[in-house]
Amino acid sequence: MLKSGKVILFFCFITFLAFLILNLAAPHQIEGDGVFYYSWLHSAVFDRDFDFKDQLEHFAAYDTASALVLKYRLTPTGKTPNAYAFGTALMWLPFFLVAHFLSLIFQIFNPDFFRPDGYSYFYILMINFSGWFFGAGAVFLIYKILKLILSSEKFSNHSVIPAQAGIQNESESLFQNNLDPRFRGDDKRGKSSDQTAILAVLAIWLATPLVYYQMLEPWMSHLASLFLVSVWLYLLMKIWQGEKVNSWVLAAIIFLLLATRWQNAIFLIGYLPVVFLPLYKGEVRRGYEGKIGKQNLPLSGAAFVASNGRDKRHSVSPFGLTSFLPVASRPPSFVRRGKLSEILFFLIPIAVFVIIQSLLWKNLFGEYFLTPQGVGFIRPQIHLLYTLFSTNRGLLLWSPILILALAGFYPLFKKTKFWAILSAVIFTLVWILNSSLNDLGGGDAFGGRRFIEVLPFLALGLGALFDEFKKYRWVITIIIAIFILWNLVLMENYRQGIIPHSGEFDFLISITGGR
Repeated sequence: MLKSGKVILFFCFITFLAFLILNLAAPHQIEGDGVFYYSWLHSAVFDRDFDFKDQLEHFAAYDTASALVLKYRLTPTGKTPNAYAFGTALMWLPFFLVAHFLSLIFQIFNPDFFRPDGYSYFYILMINFSGWFFGAGAVFLIYKILKLILSSEKFSNHSVIPAQAGIQNESESLFQNNLDPRFRGDDKRGKSSDQTAILAVLAIWLATPLVYYQMLEPWMSHLASLFLVSVWLYLLMKIWQGEKVNSWVLAAIIFLLLATRWQNAIFLIGYLPVVFLPLYKGEVRRGYEGKIGKQNLPLSGAAFVASNGRDKRHSVSPFGLTSFLPVASRPPSFVRRGKLSEILFFLIPIAVFVIIQSLLWKNLFGEYFLTPQGVGFIRPQIHLLYTLFSTNRGLLLWSPILILALAGFYPLFKKTKFWAILSAVIFTLVWILNSSLNDLGGGDAFGGRRFIEVLPFLALGLGALFDEFKKYRWVITIIIAIFILWNLVLMENYRQGIIPHSGEFDFLISITGGR
């Protein structure tokens, strides 16, 4: 049977060897969208400006998109445009600096091949390595997230208030030893959840476009963006558990999320309910405690389960938190104590991003606010079914494992209503946004690439589904293997050009190799 996270490390090692085979001799050239992400970094470091003519002239030798922009487009300020977000360049900066250092050293041996100009061997290799690194980091974080959600009592609908509320639930500790093992987080449960998490994360990794972009187009923004979303979700869950998270780290992640892909703003909606819902419930509980005394407090969710439902005085809220009525209309004391700092550390990085982005747009396009991709990039028409089932990169047609992930929102809801609702809302918003863009398939794309960032939330549903049917783990393993094989066949046919890189096509003919 599968044992511990060493399985994840093993697959990371295998994919790293594959990365070396694909890139060590001749790194994959940066193309398409990657050219524009990289141009932010190269122009800032070498030219110390944000006019991208020099960069696009270099890449236009082999990249069609660069040549077209140079030929037909110039901004009102007379500069070569860049309609892409700048955050990926920031995420690449450490790798770029390592590449520059190596180039300075190795140019002694071969000055032409290792030129420290931002375009030579080490620069491209390290940018590609960043894609593998961010992909592997995201996979490991998704595994940790699944472990938390599947094994921790604090995420169960039967738990009360996360520790952040600052409440000592004496009744809960009194009944802890009598709890059903499902809610006690014992060793057997931990081992089972570990195996389930491994299966779910391998499916999300190897049966979706994630592995393609990690290995074959690592210079796209999706890997850095996915890593940031995974960090963000992991931090939210740590907050929910009552653990302290460094506010500056949280602020940095918020800024980078927005700067890397603007649509990542959708993922920020979970912050306020995660932080303040437990605090508000805790305030109400303390108000009750002062009003009627500890001895008359209703049992917490976990203690209620342990008492076999004998305490019928209070119900459990839709979020798995014990429902209490406020005892006064005055503002809760967490506001009076200065907990508004939580809001400030949320809003400040958003404001900083808006200021920086608007200044960059003003410099490039002559306007502070605009849609740089052009009018009509986001349309009022929404094509929901098309983005899921079309041969033009339909999410569920290309990655059918995600059908199971969506079905898993129901068992996730039974386990933890709050996280199930939040995950479903975030997926729905991403789905609606992707269904309203003027290029529904994402242009030259393998599968539903614009959904890659939502994979950590879909992994929660997949993990919950696998946990629900853990008695059939070998059957689940076989199903996952089939979906991984499906994904690998699509990858190879796409790479060979049998499957066209954009638009609709005859799916059955293409996946059978054109026969």
